[in-house]
Amino acid sequence: MVRQIKSLLVVVLIFFTLLQLISFIGVVRSYAETNYPHLYKKTSHAKEYKIPDSHKINQKNNNTIKQPK
Repeated sequence: MVRQIKSLLVVVLIFFTLLQLISFIGVVRSYAETNYPHLYKKTSHAKEYKIPDSHKINQKNNNTIKQPK
């Protein structure tokens, strides 16, 4: 009886480990597609990520270093 419970526990543990591995691969892939798009070829199912204007950084203000007066 104990042996059956141990084997069932091992099977469940392996199943959930594989499930988490698949989930982790999906998260890493979506992160890479959004932040490193030049590494991926565009396919028909690829999403286009557009940054809304409210989230864009004003480059003119951020590139200047303010000197202390």
